[in-house]
Amino acid sequence: MKVTTELKVSDIVAVNLRNYVSNRARYVMCVVIAFAYSAYLISDLGMPADQRAWFIYVAGGVLFAIAFFLLFLIVNVLNAVVIVRDTSGVVGPHDIQILPEGFRDTTPVTDSLTRWSGVHRITRRGDYLSFWVSPYLAHVVPGRAFADAAAFADFERLARTYLSGETAVPAPAPTPLPAARVVVQTDPKLWKRPA
Repeated sequence: MKVTTELKVSDIVAVNLRNYVSNRARYVMCVVIAFAYSAYLISDLGMPADQRAWFIYVAGGVLFAIAFFLLFLIVNVLNAVVIVRDTSGVVGPHDIQILPEGFRDTTPVTDSLTRWSGVHRITRRGDYLSFWVSPYLAHVVPGRAFADAAAFADFERLARTYLSGETAVPAPAPTPLPAARVVVQTDPKLWKRPA
């Protein structure tokens, strides 16, 4: 199955935003940062004496964690925009094929075939299908490349089927031919050991 699309910088930004916001580890990190900042306030200023002081310490930790989350969101998006220049082959036309042997992405400057064993996972966030070839690198297929939602779903279903290996039918082993009887003539004089 083949599809042709044009990736834009806005697609890269949208995918990065969706992946950043959906990453549960970032929320855990924010909770850890909120506790750490509150603990820092307690160690620096002492234990709070009343409810108002507790509220200030906790609110300070929460606000610090939110600032951390937003700062790294901005850095993540800016980093993605800077990395994907027009010359990198990320932004621009892409011919994407789903083949039994792998996932092929062809651009004017690259042509890559990633075997299914090299695809870590396939994720769908909103109108974007991502083929992850490493924990931090993915090939992106926008939903607008398809005529309708059904075609997009078929594309995703086929990719997931190939990734899971369900369609990989092992080739039958060739049946060996019966061995022919081979008679080798030998000279009995050669059987004796030299003295």
